[in-house]
Amino acid sequence: MIKNVLRVLLALAVLLVLSIAGLVYLVNPNQYRSAIELAIFESTGYELIIAGDLDLQFSPYFGLTLSDVRLRNPALPQELASTTEIALRVDPRRLLQRELLIYELRADDFHVNYFTDDVARNNWDLQNRATDIASGTNASPATTTAASATKSTSNSAVSSSTVVSDESIRTSLERILINNASVDIQDLSTGSRYSINNLNIESQHANMNGESFPLSLDFTFLNNGISEPMMMGVRSNATFDQSAGYLLLSEINFNLTPILILGQLSVTGLNDSLRYEGSMESSPFSLSDFLQTLNPAPSDSELPVVSAEPPVVISIAFSGDQEQISVSRVTLSVADTVIQANADIRLATEFEPTSISYEISSNTLDLTPFMAASDSSSATPNPEEVAPQPVTPAVDDSARAQNTGATTTAQSDSPLPLELLNSFNLLGSISFESIVLDSLTFNDITVFTNLEDGVLDIESQPISTMEGTLLGNFRLDARGGVGDMSTQLAANQINIAAISPAISRLDSVTGRLNLQSQHTARGTTTTELINSLNGSSQFTITDNSVNIGIIKQVFTAISALSTSGETIQQLPDELSFQELSGYLLLESGIAENQQVKLRLDNFDVTGTGGLDLDAGKFDYDLLFTVLGDPYVQTIQISPGYHDISWPVSCGSSFDDAVTQFCRPDFAQVREIFTQMGTNEVRRRLDDVVNDQVPTQLQDTARGLLRNFLN
Repeated sequence: MIKNVLRVLLALAVLLVLSIAGLVYLVNPNQYRSAIELAIFESTGYELIIAGDLDLQFSPYFGLTLSDVRLRNPALPQELASTTEIALRVDPRRLLQRELLIYELRADDFHVNYFTDDVARNNWDLQNRATDIASGTNASPATTTAASATKSTSNSAVSSSTVVSDESIRTSLERILINNASVDIQDLSTGSRYSINNLNIESQHANMNGESFPLSLDFTFLNNGISEPMMMGVRSNATFDQSAGYLLLSEINFNLTPILILGQLSVTGLNDSLRYEGSMESSPFSLSDFLQTLNPAPSDSELPVVSAEPPVVISIAFSGDQEQISVSRVTLSVADTVIQANADIRLATEFEPTSISYEISSNTLDLTPFMAASDSSSATPNPEEVAPQPVTPAVDDSARAQNTGATTTAQSDSPLPLELLNSFNLLGSISFESIVLDSLTFNDITVFTNLEDGVLDIESQPISTMEGTLLGNFRLDARGGVGDMSTQLAANQINIAAISPAISRLDSVTGRLNLQSQHTARGTTTTELINSLNGSSQFTITDNSVNIGIIKQVFTAISALSTSGETIQQLPDELSFQELSGYLLLESGIAENQQVKLRLDNFDVTGTGGLDLDAGKFDYDLLFTVLGDPYVQTIQISPGYHDISWPVSCGSSFDDAVTQFCRPDFAQVREIFTQMGTNEVRRRLDDVVNDQVPTQLQDTARGLLRNFLN
């Protein structure tokens, strides 16, 4: 596109210089409009439309100004480019010395459209022009009109195509000034759209003869994934040799707050086989500031507090041609960490999609400085939080919601990149010696990725962490327009105490976690995946110690409704169990229908419920059961409570104290105690009947008592 625009501007400049002699003798310069349009069409293949006036100036310099100028591809209705005004100041005497000197080229409100359709054809493509002209279709209206007009003008003035193609003419521009330009780039084949606005370009002593000249531009950039436009600036020395098809940008200075990038870029084969190579390196910058530039937070939002983070430096070396791109080196330095990467990209063809292979490796990466500082309110709760507390009668769910003062965490919904996953193939690996995340350290990290024909597979080798290992794989099948996800995770001998500093709620349990998890989901967005999750997680915890404060709290509340009372308060706050295991079954998401089971020796928890991520709450209806013999009686409660499923409601905010998580369903507990009392009366009366009523009258007596008690 840039090369084509330059061709049009150069042809226009040469034509205007050659036309000055003819214009001197014309009463109205606008009569020459059609000749200019035809000459541009013949020399470049594009249709130039001068919708405004054409003004000629002879003093104090030779100059020509065109108003309301538009450029079109003859085969398409859309405009390629337009400008409110383009002006040239030239030296016609230099042309006699075979040198085109343009004192100034100025364009105001210059706009360029670059559009690619869903089959990767762009609107600047002229490959079908010859066929169109031969068949007489889609011919330029300006071409037909200009044909007769040029017969009455000087033949030398309209033979510009010969002059433009003459490579022996030296061309130079003392000054290029483009004000308030814009570029709109849209690609339907990839679903991308970019906008460049407020583009200002200035250059001194510009030429196409291989001599270096300064170039500067600034603009704002916006794409469909960024909420706010970004201001950018570029300064460089440029060397452009049109005849050799060579371009060199040296001493590049690219500024995007807070990054300053220095480098160079060379391009050869502009006239035949394109090839390029270059290198870039950034100055040290703050990663959090850069991310804020890419995705600015709303003005009324409070930015997270980030601890002092080390500066980041990025460098890259690359080369390529029209078929492939080779990124020989990418280095990212963060304090003592050096991340190295390389990649090869084979560009898409008519028969094959873009194919990418890569490798990323590093030593120890410490991400702790980039984490938001912890809020004091999220500190580990005191042990008293899990100790038995008096329990008031249950309140309904609406009252519970009104009394919840926790801050909710909104669940963001993002579309899955299904079209993107179907547009290219990917093969590579990521290897880190270790990654440090606050108190957690992950060692020997190796992850393999493979994307082929719309199916993404991510697989990890065993990762050493928390005195155990983690192993998992992930698959997303993006074929058919809907994502089918499957995932597996295995954890072996993970020390829960190592997780507790990061997840404070786990400090009530210690031991070695073993976990097997398998899940599937289907959808086009992240929310649809969460709402369609199906699968199971099974776990065991060995060498354990559990704070049973919440169990004691629940049964203390239950015993308060009994006439006999209960001595569970005499149990220690922490117990170890020979068996601590359970599972969680998901069906159609996490919001409801979860099935939960937990076994702690002689204590059994079962039930159903779900999570509300938007509200930051959970709600489960559980049954607490104390099992009698032959189970090991680790939790010792009166036999009168054995083998009875006690209903417990566990519903609260994630941020509430543990003491507020669960409480008995008092209405059902009263019914249980009533039934227990009735059963006890029946048992005692049955003993009396057996001892004191004659055998032949016992059945009659039991019937009378049964009718009485019911």
